[in-house]
Amino acid sequence: INERDKDLNWMYQRLAGVAMNLNDQFFKFDLYGFCEDMQFTEYDGTGEFYSEHMDKVYNGVSRKLSLVVQLTDPEEYEGGELVLNKLNTTLKSPKGTFVLFPAGSDTEQYTHSVNLVTSGKRQSLILRFTATEG
Repeated sequence: INERDKDLNWMYQRLAGVAMNLNDQFFKFDLYGFCEDMQFTEYDGTGEFYSEHMDKVYNGVSRKLSLVVQLTDPEEYEGGELVLNKLNTTLKSPKGTFVLFPAGSDTEQYTHSVNLVTSGKRQSLILRFTATEG
C-alpha cells in the first residue's frame, strides 16, 4: 500500500479477506497480494462503457484474480451490466455485491466488459491480486 492509501488499509484488509475466502472456495490460487492500488471506476451515463478485455498483466506483473465491488444500486442507472464472457454471464448486481473472477492465463481467456451506461451513474471498486509463482 502506498502512502496515499494508508487511510484505506482497513478497506484493503477487509476486501482481501473476502477475496481470500472466495478464492479458497472456488479457485485455489496461491495468492500473494495486491498487484496495484484499488481502482475506483465511474460511468456517468454519457455513453461510457469498458470494452472486452482481460486483466492478465499490468506493468509486468501477472494478475491472477480480479474483484469488482458494486457501489451503486442498479436502479440508479440504465445499462452498465458486467459481462463475464467465459462464463456466458451478464450481471447487474445489487449494491455491495462482490464479483471475483480469474484475470486470465495463457490457456484460459477470461475476458470481461461493462455494457454501455445510458443514464445515471454506475460506480465500482476494483482490486486485482497476484499469486506466487511455481
